[in-house]
Amino acid sequence: MLCEYCGSELEPGARYCENCGRKVHEYQSIGKSTQTQIYIPITNQTTLFDQKNSLYIIDKTNNNIISEYNEELGKIIFKEKFFKIKCKIYDYNADLVLLISTVLLPKSILYSISDAKGMEIARITKSSLSSIITHFYIESPFKEKWFQIVKTSNYKIKSIVKDDTVAEFGRITTFNEIFLDFDIVNPNNVYLLKINDKKVDRAIIIGSYLAHYMFSLGYK
Repeated sequence: MLCEYCGSELEPGARYCENCGRKVHEYQSIGKSTQTQIYIPITNQTTLFDQKNSLYIIDKTNNNIISEYNEELGKIIFKEKFFKIKCKIYDYNADLVLLISTVLLPKSILYSISDAKGMEIARITKSSLSSIITHFYIESPFKEKWFQIVKTSNYKIKSIVKDDTVAEFGRITTFNEIFLDFDIVNPNNVYLLKINDKKVDRAIIIGSYLAHYMFSLGYK
């Protein structure tokens, strides 16, 4: 197992990292089995990332994030392209909870997802040109692949090990069985992020969706 702060090798059962002195958290599996998982992010479970939220409605007209209960959960602020930080996510209290930044080197890494304190919790990497189905990977800061983003009728976020779909996203109009339950003025400008796995880390999934969206708009 590796230290989540400095990446140093940890002794089995270690409570503190001998290199940086920081406390070692107890980990739970996120995208891989507990036998192979070496890193799990510790994110602040604000209302935005609460496990009770299974649907996130993202209205690109005003960049609001809304729950399935029509509760405002957060706000997305996109920066200009010449800034390194491309996106900031705030909760409904206007507190910063997530940052998405571009990564210049190495070229395989497109975006870095960090918590409000600037600690990196995940990365978005582009798949090789030989991969037709998989578009992007979601991995730990230590290159451990957790999920893959694949294109079907919507985009699906699938576990690397189990091949389960933990979440999916796309325009809300492509989720016919869900879209009919909402009264939306401009549905073509509204996206839906659906969580299928209750245990999945919402911060990583929301950050990954926004990174994918920015890439499609040319935020590179």
